[in-house]
Amino acid sequence: KCGRRQSKAMAIEARYGLLGEGGEEEEEAHGAHLHLHRSVTKGYGYVPPKRVTGWVNVVFILFAELVGTGILSLPYTFAKVGWLIGCLELVAFCLLSLFSGLLLHRLQEHFPGSITYGNLAMEVMGRGSGGEFYQAVIFTFVYVAFFGNLAISLLLSAQSLQNIFWDKKGICLYTYSAAAAAMLFPLTQLRSLHQVSFAGLGSTIAISVAIGLLMFQCYSTTDSDPSGRHFDMVNTDSTFTEAFSASTAAVFAFGGQGLYLETMSEMKDARKFKKSLFVSTFLLMVSYF
Repeated sequence: KCGRRQSKAMAIEARYGLLGEGGEEEEEAHGAHLHLHRSVTKGYGYVPPKRVTGWVNVVFILFAELVGTGILSLPYTFAKVGWLIGCLELVAFCLLSLFSGLLLHRLQEHFPGSITYGNLAMEVMGRGSGGEFYQAVIFTFVYVAFFGNLAISLLLSAQSLQNIFWDKKGICLYTYSAAAAAMLFPLTQLRSLHQVSFAGLGSTIAISVAIGLLMFQCYSTTDSDPSGRHFDMVNTDSTFTEAFSASTAAVFAFGGQGLYLETMSEMKDARKFKKSLFVSTFLLMVSYF
């Protein structure tokens, strides 16, 4: 009986693309989708998210997630490996990231109940065939990684506050960390990526302004000290460790795979994720170059 309901739900999703044509058909598609997600995730602590996110919102989410990290890490990469190697690495990581996103999209279409990597591991391995074990392992890695990312983000926020108020002596980093946590607390109450997408729009505007100011500063000081500048196609002064470290830093400029499944699970029409992926990748490459 449950299998027949899942088949019906998947048929309705395929017919209406989780959008419907309005009225009863849209409600039927949404209700069938929720039943499918509940049947897949039942007993594993998940509440299926509402599919309300459009593909433009997803562009804001992905762009805001990645562009800040890329803008901060890529100058170090280019300085250590040279602009030729840096450009080649940037294109290579971009294509690999795009390909991995398309693969995850295909997996999510095949296993529509996969809200995150743990659910996907369960569905791929199968219940009763070791899927529970692999799900627990994947969840462990995911949550440890997210906890570490939260610590890094809080530290960077505290250091940013410290740099803003550089003239305030005697205030330690712990105080700035507490202040940063207090400022971020309201944003942590956002319970869906759809809500986060609007905060992502603000982040996108902020980073765009920062890029504009940096470019203006570079342009205005172009002829101030030409003797101190040099541009190497390949930097032969860097050690292997320095070059390798700089190259791995560039990977994080396209490291949004941790959000792809969760983002698709909230989209009104998950088939449009490819459009969001291509648009956000194009905007990232334009910003990086």
